[in-house]
Amino acid sequence: MVRKILATAIIVFLFSALWISTWGAGNAQAMTADCTKLKLSRPVASLSNGKPRINFTVSNKGSNTYIQNISFNWEAYHALRPSQLLQRWRYDGVAIHNMTDINALPYTWKKPNTELLQGESDAFSFEFAFPDAGWPGNLPATAFGLEVLLGNGCTLAFQPITSATPTATPTITPTIITSTPTTTRTITVTPNITTTGTPTPLCIDC
Repeated sequence: MVRKILATAIIVFLFSALWISTWGAGNAQAMTADCTKLKLSRPVASLSNGKPRINFTVSNKGSNTYIQNISFNWEAYHALRPSQLLQRWRYDGVAIHNMTDINALPYTWKKPNTELLQGESDAFSFEFAFPDAGWPGNLPATAFGLEVLLGNGCTLAFQPITSATPTATPTITPTIITSTPTTTRTITVTPNITTTGTPTPLCIDC
């Protein structure tokens, strides 16, 4: 009886140790993910059935992970085209959301287990509802932003680049005052003095 109890206790101990070891290894892996092996591209503008579309590509040269949630920033485009709506977005060619009711600024999504496997490069595509005759020349693709939180704890982000208002630098033009020297001429006037004196009498028989 004692042997059975002892054997059961040993088995339970071994299973517990194995579970703790496995959990610890997985937790350590998540804590030590090399985020430098994951990249998010700059956005690229394109058309989808004549409608504006923005694409990002995420690539993974590290271990397997998944997309946990995203935040898509299209505020600059909304300011340019207030009537425009974000209609759908896709990940890896699959429509994740396909209804025109995702118009929060920024748009955010959260869902576990959207895979990003080792060696993969997958695309995010954000498609708008209405054609835009000026697209894509009316707004640079870099005005859009995307933040991606991965299951391994890494965060990838592209922050929108807005054109800064140029600051006018005043140009100082030196004013040169040219002074023409004035020549002062000194004129000496010799007065015409008439001397009135007593006439000397002529000497006769001197």
